[in-house]
Amino acid sequence: MKKRKFRIISLMLILALAFSTMLTGCGDGAGPAVTDPDWPEDWPTSITMSAGPMGGGWFNILIAISELLTREMPQVSWTVIEGGGLGNIRLLQEGRDAQIATCHVPVLGKAIDGELGMEGFEGIRFDNIGMGPTLNVAFVVAVTRYDSGIETWGDIRGRRFSPGLATSGQIPIIVDILNLYGLNWETFRAEGGALNFVNYTEQVALMQDRNLDVAVISGDMPNAGILEMQANFPVRVLPFEDNILQQIAVTYPYMVIRPLTPERSQVVTQTEDIDVITLTSTLSFSGVLPDDFVAEVTRIIMEHGDQLREQLPVLVNLDSNDWDKALGEAGVEERWMHPGVRAALNAR
Repeated sequence: MKKRKFRIISLMLILALAFSTMLTGCGDGAGPAVTDPDWPEDWPTSITMSAGPMGGGWFNILIAISELLTREMPQVSWTVIEGGGLGNIRLLQEGRDAQIATCHVPVLGKAIDGELGMEGFEGIRFDNIGMGPTLNVAFVVAVTRYDSGIETWGDIRGRRFSPGLATSGQIPIIVDILNLYGLNWETFRAEGGALNFVNYTEQVALMQDRNLDVAVISGDMPNAGILEMQANFPVRVLPFEDNILQQIAVTYPYMVIRPLTPERSQVVTQTEDIDVITLTSTLSFSGVLPDDFVAEVTRIIMEHGDQLREQLPVLVNLDSNDWDKALGEAGVEERWMHPGVRAALNAR
């Protein structure tokens, strides 16, 4: 009886250990760090990288980068976690739960300058963050069911609208867009609209069940979320009215307008180019990281830029032979750049 009890307890301990190991490895681009006696004393041996939702563009990009860094810097354990544009900014400022993250260039730039007028960000200068290489161009696209009767952004009034997760980097952009229509969150609700701050997976499910009218998705095109919707029902990409496009160009020049072609979107019902907002994303570093460590990480990423781009063609700015394409010429202003990144750029 005692032997049997001992075996059961032993089996339970083994299963618990296996489950714990499985959990700690989730989203991880690496195994345990390799012990190196020559490793600089002030360099970290464990780094957490915060991306976007699992399965999204940012998450896939950071998995690829973490795999590269694991090969080149095995002394560090690299872990990728789910995050969001606004949440990532907070994480990097603190530098405790994440030290590297993806952000949108203009949104993070506003935060660094203390000009990001979002709730909880007003008047705060996020001075413990620096930008690194820019990675991809994200399309900010609003979609609806084709039979919803909604044909442009202006038709979202009084509708059930999902701007994405509340921590998503696209939220400040959508706030600015609503402002052009004379709307904010409060007036949107006051006019009978409903706001759903949910992730891409939930957007698909809500649209499929007809519990959501419009969803805003940010990322590369074609987009997995939109294609999943389209597999279940026809969708429509919403254009802006001409006067709104003109106002965007004047009022919010950080919102770069680019044509989204039917070939790029792969939306069956789209028959012509639609002008949409695009944003550049950046790999950014917390100020808690030593400058020379950040310089080394930047050097590795840039020198393997072509390899990363072959793996993920969305990494349009990573060019091993043209660092300025990912740094100096990609909208990253000098005051926003991490000192270690600047050092790597100057030493190339």
